[in-house]
Amino acid sequence: MGLFERLKSDNAPTQKELTAEEWSATGTTLAKSGRYQEAKACYDQALAIDSRHAPAWYHKGATLGVLGRYQEAFQCFDKALGINSQHAEACHNKGITLNILGHRQEAIQCFEKSLKIDPQNIYAQQAKNLILRLK
Repeated sequence: MGLFERLKSDNAPTQKELTAEEWSATGTTLAKSGRYQEAKACYDQALAIDSRHAPAWYHKGATLGVLGRYQEAFQCFDKALGINSQHAEACHNKGITLNILGHRQEAIQCFEKSLKIDPQNIYAQQAKNLILRLK
C-alpha cells in the first residue's frame, strides 16, 4: 500500500511512523507540483530518520537548486555521492551546480563521471559539450 493510500485509511500513520522512503516520495510529489519549500521539509524529515538515504539527499539538492540555493544543493549532491558513488543523476546535477558556481573544470569532471556511470545520459553529454564550447 502506497503512502497516499495509507494516509486515507483508518490506520493512517502519524508523521513519526513514516519511513525515510515515504517522506522522500512525498517530497518528490510536492516538488513536481512546484511546492518546493514543502518538498524540502519532507526531505529533511526523511534525512532525520535515515541520514544515509541517498535519494533524499539527491532530491533535496535538486529542490535547493530550483530555489537558487546552489551551495547547499552542491553539499546535498556531495552527500548523496558519498553514500552512493554510482548515483549518475547526483553526479550530473553536481556538475550543473558547479558550473553555476563558476567551477567549470570540476563540472566537466562530474559530467564525465556521470557518463561513465550511465553512458546513455544525453543530458550530461550535452552539458559537457556546452561548457567546452563556451571556454
